[in-house]
Amino acid sequence: MFCIALRGAGEVKIPMFKLTYSLVLTLLGSLPFIMLAMLSIFPLKLTSMYDLDFIASIYSLVIICFIAGSHWGIFLKKSSARINLFLLSNAITLIIFFGFLILTTLYFILLSVIIFIFLFLIDFYIFKKNMTSIEYLKIRFFVTTLVILSLLILFLI
Repeated sequence: MFCIALRGAGEVKIPMFKLTYSLVLTLLGSLPFIMLAMLSIFPLKLTSMYDLDFIASIYSLVIICFIAGSHWGIFLKKSSARINLFLLSNAITLIIFFGFLILTTLYFILLSVIIFIFLFLIDFYIFKKNMTSIEYLKIRFFVTTLVILSLLILFLI
């Protein structure tokens, strides 16, 4: 369990994340990034046959499109945002798709890092507009941090 210990609280722990189905699925979605980063640091004989950066690029493409699509869905439910998430999510999807086609793998990983940060900023904006919960934002921050660190490890090694 993820917890935040308050100063002077003794044995009292406040859960940082409430264990939910969406939390588990979100954390599981970050595992391929973590696994690829670990394999780049501690390669196995089997992994020498694969281009880990390319695999990470494909998975980044999939996850970025998925998150952009989730923004689209949030906007469908509650369209109180001043920005049009329909257009923004489509623009992000097209940028990452054409980036995948045009850029080298390493530059694509950098583009993915930038877009993951941008997607989190959109999530923060959506939270500020009361369209999502603080729990969702905490999970997204934690997982986005894991994903970005994993991609940067792949980029640097």
